[in-house]
Amino acid sequence: MTTPPGNTCPTIDTVISLVTAWYKDEKNDIPTYIYKMVMRRMEELREANAGLRAWGLELEGIVSEQKETIKELKEKLDECYEDRRKQREAT
Repeated sequence: MTTPPGNTCPTIDTVISLVTAWYKDEKNDIPTYIYKMVMRRMEELREANAGLRAWGLELEGIVSEQKETIKELKEKLDECYEDRRKQREAT
């Protein structure tokens, strides 16, 4: 599993800054309602990314726990195989 991407909020902040600069430019032809809609969508994206990041971190924790459980079970299975082998040799 690859590592998750870093925090995307700086990228969102950059996009917001660029759109805001474009909107405030004297040559702007962006209607205010479009600007506000884009800003609202960018904030929704920020919130969705935060939720996705939290979910990913939680999932990463679950995967780590499962890997540890699998390791423990493999060790127990190896012990059982060894015990069985010793029993066969004893007979």
